Order: sequence, then structure tokens, then C-alpha cells
Amino acid sequence: MPSVVLLTDAGGNGLPCGSRYRLWEEETVFVVAGPEEAGKTISLTRRLADDFHAAYGRSPKGPVTEVRVRARRPSGEKGPVRASITVRFPAPQE
Repeated sequence: MPSVVLLTDAGGNGLPCGSRYRLWEEETVFVVAGPEEAGKTISLTRRLADDFHAAYGRSPKGPVTEVRVRARRPSGEKGPVRASITVRFPAPQE
């Protein structure tokens, strides 16, 4: 198991929502918005421990130490982009 693991949420990459794929051993991509969500407002909550378990079949051995957010748009896309990100540690218990 690599010492650094990346769990990436992607939207609009041409695959259906709910797809998952591995770029390399250290990075798993979860498609959280596919082509069918184009132009829609997307709101979601992700539980990183659940995503880790889905990607590697076990719970993480340590805490999440970093969260990065990046947004890119196709060059031909027009109009404003609005985004809001909230990160909470520890995650709320359900």
C-alpha cells in the first residue's frame, strides 16, 4: 500500500455518475457528476473513510491529513462558475 493515497472526485469527465477508476495505485477517481448533470447545480457530501474503503477494501490506517480542491472547465464553456466547499473534521457521526 502506498504511503500517500489520493481520492479524487470528478465531474463531467464523460463517464456516468457513480463510476470509479484507478489512475495508478495511489489515486482512485470517483465520478460524482457525469454528462447528465451538465448545467445543473450539484450538491453532495462525501465521507472520505467510506471512499477509501471502496477504493482499497479496508479502512484507512491514519487520519486524513490534507484536502485539496481544484476546478477546471473545458475551454469552450461560457458563463459564471459558482462553487462552495465545506470541510469538517472530524466528520459528523450518523
